[in-house]
Amino acid sequence: MKRLALATSLMLVVQSSPARSEPLVRWDWNDKGFWIYAINPDDRSWNCAAEYAINYAGDVRRNTASFTLPPKFKGVMSVVKVDYPASQWSFEPGGAQWCN
Repeated sequence: MKRLALATSLMLVVQSSPARSEPLVRWDWNDKGFWIYAINPDDRSWNCAAEYAINYAGDVRRNTASFTLPPKFKGVMSVVKVDYPASQWSFEPGGAQWCN
């Protein structure tokens, strides 16, 4: 009987624990610039950052985009416009992405 009571108590604790999900963050780009598309399904804000690089005529510049995702957000969060001719630069997504 003690095992049944313990199992029932554990099930209640697991079932009543709030679900935690982290936002989805991804890069997208075209010849004029690049942006972060993000989805935050939570009822709370998240502070996020994503690393990226721009290769302009062989010179690679690494940066970090930092932003705060509001609750229940879905859309474009951060936009970087590039004024270089499209044939002379490339976007290199990657590096770390995190939210806390």
